[in-house]
Amino acid sequence: MPLADVVPPGFDLAPSHSRRNVYVVAGVVGVVVIAMVVALISSSSSKGTFTLTQPNGVTFAARCNADARTVLTAVQAYDAQNAPRIIGVETHIVPGRPATYGLGIQAIQLVSAGYLASWPPLNGLYSISLSRTQPGAVMVYVPYDSAAGVNWEYQTGTNGCNALLTR
Repeated sequence: MPLADVVPPGFDLAPSHSRRNVYVVAGVVGVVVIAMVVALISSSSSKGTFTLTQPNGVTFAARCNADARTVLTAVQAYDAQNAPRIIGVETHIVPGRPATYGLGIQAIQLVSAGYLASWPPLNGLYSISLSRTQPGAVMVYVPYDSAAGVNWEYQTGTNGCNALLTR
């Protein structure tokens, strides 16, 4: 790229000044870009998020699937290490009351035994529990306070975590 295309109008391209002027312009542009990035990060960090884009249905579905996969992996690891005593059906939870899902006997067992650091947090869009009828099955509820969950391993393109794609 010719030097004349890089240097803004008004700068002298005489041989003695051309390099100095280009360095000044590059330095100013660099400082402005850095200031914009710092402002963007500080404004998003005050909101508690570091994403550079607004979350959408794809993002929420990905988070939901990641949370469900994490719980299922914990169940499988627990079962592999503790057979024949495996994660059973969940008790002490109330469908439609997601605040109870992490307090179920089986959920507490996974966390207290170290297979999960914590139960997936509530976020107002979806919730996750262990099944009350299928031992070790991970259930996804969309919306989060729905009384009817979907077994995550058998979700379709329109239910379970995938229901978040339309949001």
